[in-house]
Amino acid sequence: MKIHLFSRVVAAPFIIIAFISFYYGFDGNKDFFTYGLMPSVIILTIIYVFHNQIDFWYQQRFPIRFDKEEKVLAEKFSPFYNSLNEEQKLRFEQRMHTYISSKEFTAMGREAESVPHDLQFLTGLIVIEMTFFKEKDFRLDHFDHIVFYKHPFPSPRMKFLHTVETNAEDGVIICALDYFSSAINDPDRFYHVGYHVFGEAFMFQYNKEPYPLELSWEPIEQATGFKSKDIIGVLGLEKIDLLPVTISVFFSHGNRLKEVAPNLWQTMNNIFRTRTI
Repeated sequence: MKIHLFSRVVAAPFIIIAFISFYYGFDGNKDFFTYGLMPSVIILTIIYVFHNQIDFWYQQRFPIRFDKEEKVLAEKFSPFYNSLNEEQKLRFEQRMHTYISSKEFTAMGREAESVPHDLQFLTGLIVIEMTFFKEKDFRLDHFDHIVFYKHPFPSPRMKFLHTVETNAEDGVIICALDYFSSAINDPDRFYHVGYHVFGEAFMFQYNKEPYPLELSWEPIEQATGFKSKDIIGVLGLEKIDLLPVTISVFFSHGNRLKEVAPNLWQTMNNIFRTRTI
């Protein structure tokens, strides 16, 4: 049996003690409140506050491997995962489950809903590839909330339709699912908004990396075949930062970028190192 959230296992006996103490304490035995309920509530509060750290500690010591369905998804949608040796794959899989268990995923429609595990997993494939050679903050820890809208969306910060947004103040990453899914399934035909939005989060988390200072649309267009106006149209943003666009292209069209702009490719690879294994 896989234990994905060890903190819940730790919490279970204290939940039982709290319930029993409340039941008997409510019948008049105040000792159950004093010696059962109150300590249990305090311990459960501590577990809740530190549940990410508890789960991370456990998964570091007892790595969780992909199940059959997850293995199929990884092999189908992550060339990077397929390029790893067995030891590296174990590291990737361990980090994947740590990442997913540490984030809150929400699907926005008429009402907020939970996000299916396969979509969480596909999101994790992007993040773990980006941060695979980082020893710290590989979960992009500043951003704990991942939100998917079915279609382009407005937001309080940008009151027009767009497909990607990172809100560092609230620790939220937002993405339009239709554009995300299209790029996941066919990155040669669709600009990869997934790599773009998590590229923005990466830039915030790792703000001291030696990012290229002078960027232009030319190598991006040559590597992808996409026109700048098409990418701008997909993103729907009023102001375009070329760095997350370049990050997205590095991951989705890395081989072509290396051919048309080898120096730019090398600069990006010095940051991510994912194309040297």
